[in-house]
Amino acid sequence: MVQLRNRTDGKIEQVQPQAVIDAYMRNFIIYGIEGLLMTLTNFPIVLSVLRFKSLREQKEFIIVAGLAFADGFNGFAFLVASIGRINQLINGDGE
Repeated sequence: MVQLRNRTDGKIEQVQPQAVIDAYMRNFIIYGIEGLLMTLTNFPIVLSVLRFKSLREQKEFIIVAGLAFADGFNGFAFLVASIGRINQLINGDGE
């Protein structure tokens, strides 16, 4: 049976055990680390191709830079999403 409780702001929330909240927190931290690594490893590739003209002249490097940009942008979205979800858990809105 699902336990619900009324909040002071008029919303109803589902009561979760602390172990479940801790597991979510750990998973979102891992999610954020993954996003940070994706961002930090892909954007230097894009910047290298943009910086050096000899790399920009070869279409293969343009394709690699495009893929690295997409992966880096996706990693940044992971990072922002994990920060938002962790913030919700801390505030009690993300259970």
